[in-house]
Amino acid sequence: MNSNYEIVRELIEYNCDGVDKYIHNNSTWLIFTDDKKWVIELTKDGTLWYNYNFFKDVFKYLSLDVVENQNYITKWVEETIINGVKETIYRQMGVVPVVEDTIENGVKHTEYGDWLDGDERFDDIIQNGVKHT
Repeated sequence: MNSNYEIVRELIEYNCDGVDKYIHNNSTWLIFTDDKKWVIELTKDGTLWYNYNFFKDVFKYLSLDVVENQNYITKWVEETIINGVKETIYRQMGVVPVVEDTIENGVKHTEYGDWLDGDERFDDIIQNGVKHT
């Protein structure tokens, strides 16, 4: 794992060049602010969420499956962000225009859905927030 991990680590770091780090409600986020594209969220309880599509693009250069090799993501976060990741969960999401609102106002609702870029629900959430779970 070490030699493969070193290559994966280099690819992740290369692809994270310019990422911004946010801390909100004791959760740590890595987000490309200008693109409103998130990379990871490390919650205060140690759960690691990662952007499947982001890491799929990184891992494709090594022909690695993201889910099967998510241990590389966990190890990178442990070494780079904080020690003690307890669990990893992947979520397939595209560019999320509500990331900025989430950073400023927190999460008020969670829902599974295949939202597309330009989905009018994004505008509604940004303007009005989420009011129920």
